[in-house]
Amino acid sequence: MQDLVRIKAKPVATGWYLRYLPFVARPMHLQVEWLRAECKKNKLAKDELRPYVRLLFSVDSDDDQAVLKKLIAQLDGDVIYNIVDAADIYTVARVIDLIPELNDGLAEVILLKEMPPYEQKPQKIMDEVFYAINNRAGGLLAKVVASLTEEGRASPGVKKNYKRFKAILADEEFIRSHWPSAK
Repeated sequence: MQDLVRIKAKPVATGWYLRYLPFVARPMHLQVEWLRAECKKNKLAKDELRPYVRLLFSVDSDDDQAVLKKLIAQLDGDVIYNIVDAADIYTVARVIDLIPELNDGLAEVILLKEMPPYEQKPQKIMDEVFYAINNRAGGLLAKVVASLTEEGRASPGVKKNYKRFKAILADEEFIRSHWPSAK
């Protein structure tokens, strides 16, 4: 009886309802597409985009990060700039790792981000940002900090933390030269 009655189910239209899903329920490629569209429209301020950027870049698995990196690589430069500008100081280290190219303009935007006044460990956060920029493009960090200092736009915290960061890098290099197996 079951062989005689085979009813083919209609293919379900899968696209129409995706526009109405909340951001967190959307697949990753649609989250990136939504951010791209919002950055192109310029209707939302960077403070309004910040939670969405934080949610998008909070992926932990390596597979998801690889997919996100490919999706971000397909975006225009101005959209990437808007995403970096909208990211908060806590998310920006992950954003640096996933954007296709880090240039002077993006590094300036990153280094000009303000630390929240309630932050208990601002040096730790700045170290994460400095390490992310330094690991991505070694000479870029020194160049951008020098240009921001010359122009007078660098905050005193960035100057002080960068001086401290250079000392940390020198110490790490010294330790690696004497004890190669040390991490």
